[in-house]
Amino acid sequence: MSRVIEVVGYDPAWIAAFEKEAAILNAVFGLRVIEVHHIGSTAVPGLDAKPIIDILVVLDHTDDIDSFNRAMQDLATVCEVSA
Repeated sequence: MSRVIEVVGYDPAWIAAFEKEAAILNAVFGLRVIEVHHIGSTAVPGLDAKPIIDILVVLDHTDDIDSFNRAMQDLATVCEVSA
């Protein structure tokens, strides 16, 4: 089975896509969020990339990270429905 990896030209819309997702993640994690970073190749202006927005969320601690599972699962369900 072959795997196709799509690499496309830089798209300035990736910035807005990240900002939208970051706002959602900020709402999920609330006051626990220290920073949300746009990482990976789509974060580099002008660079060709796989059209996947990579995000790193930095929290104050992760001792109870499982308490966010339901909210994250609900987001995944919304994404599947809208796809």
